[in-house]
Amino acid sequence: MSGLAARHSRAEPQPPRPSSATAPSTVNGESDLRSRAPLGPFRVWLVDPDPAIQASVSWLLRHLPVELGTFRYGEDFLAQSDLTAPGCVLVDTDLPDTSGLDVLRAVQRRTSGKVAVVVLASSPDVHLAVQALREGAADFFEKPFLGAALTRRVESAMADARRDS
Repeated sequence: MSGLAARHSRAEPQPPRPSSATAPSTVNGESDLRSRAPLGPFRVWLVDPDPAIQASVSWLLRHLPVELGTFRYGEDFLAQSDLTAPGCVLVDTDLPDTSGLDVLRAVQRRTSGKVAVVVLASSPDVHLAVQALREGAADFFEKPFLGAALTRRVESAMADARRDS
C-alpha cells in the first residue's frame, strides 16, 4: 500500500528515542555501520530537519540491514552522499535550505532513477503528491506516517535493488 493511499486518521504512537547503543553513529552525515546485506551496503538517507523524525526513523529501521545517514539540510546531503550505492532517500518537502522536490530532482539526475526517493510531507497537499510522483518519487507519505508502512517501503526498495543487480 502506498503512503499516498495509506491515509489514517490516527497517528501511530511515537517510539522512544533510541539509545546510543541502537542509534547509528554518523560521520559527516553518513552512517559508519556495516551492512549485513549480501550485495553490499544498502543505504538509507533521511533528509529531514526534525530531530524527532530522525530518531523515529532510526528506531523504525534498526532491525533492517541498512546504513542510515541523517541530514538536516538538502544541500549537505547532496554534497556528502555517495549515491552510487543502492539505496533509498527519505526526504521532507520543507527543508531549511531547499525544497524536497529539488532534492528529488537532483537525485534523479545523478542516479538515473536507480535510487528510490520517498517524499515526506507535513501537510496534506494532493498537488504536491502528484508532482512528486510524476517527477519520479517512489512514494509519498504524509506526516505523521505509519511506521510499518514506511518500513515496508524501504524493504521494497531493498528488494528492487537486489533484483536490479
